[in-house]
Amino acid sequence: MPVKFYSFKQALWPRSVRLTLAEKNITDIEVIEVNLAAGENFSPEYLRINKNATVPTLVNTDTKQILDDSTAITEYLDANYPGTELYSTSDMATITHWIREAHSIDGFLLVFSPSDSVELEHKKAFVEGFFEGRVKALAEFIQQQDTPFYREKLQQTNSFLVAYKYPEQAQPLFDLHRAEWRKAELFLDQLEDQLVSGPYVVGVKYTAADVHVIPLLVHLKSIKGDVVFSGRPNLQQYLTRVSSRESFKLVYDA
Repeated sequence: MPVKFYSFKQALWPRSVRLTLAEKNITDIEVIEVNLAAGENFSPEYLRINKNATVPTLVNTDTKQILDDSTAITEYLDANYPGTELYSTSDMATITHWIREAHSIDGFLLVFSPSDSVELEHKKAFVEGFFEGRVKALAEFIQQQDTPFYREKLQQTNSFLVAYKYPEQAQPLFDLHRAEWRKAELFLDQLEDQLVSGPYVVGVKYTAADVHVIPLLVHLKSIKGDVVFSGRPNLQQYLTRVSSRESFKLVYDA
């Protein structure tokens, strides 16, 4: 297959691409899992196609085109494959707005940082387990090729681990988490108001806005639980509605 999609099933933004693939019934793309917990995204081989070491990445081996951003990838898929149109020209401004708003929330920070000492203890095993493989991989890659990029990523990872190992030093991370959650709450409030106008983000039609909002909403719910829906009945109904779609089931239940 000339088109390869590099993903990590548990990661936030590859899911917007997976939803797009499912909505458009695209099956002739090779899906390659990149294990972030094992630090595979920092391998020299992967960095050659994505210098940021992020997922998702889409590579067309025929044209040599590389896309390393989920928004660009979903736009590419919608433009180049038949099936459900997700980027409606008439709604483009609204679609673009909500995609931009969704991507303004730092999902990485929210999932790996705690808001207080109670959440720190709750997340400790998960965070330390996830980052253990990342630290090991980075240390090995530094031995092979010591670069500022690897050093920066190792330092970033260790800054999280120090907070979990020494809770008395965790206050700066608490503050970062709380500030980001306030941003997320504002986004959720705005989305709650937007959903008054119809069953989907842009109205009566499922669009690319939903493809990007759904993964963030599920992500935030996995972190904060039902507090995400507190005082936001439209959001609750929205998630119930979209979770019945076959595309959602293929991405989240598979």
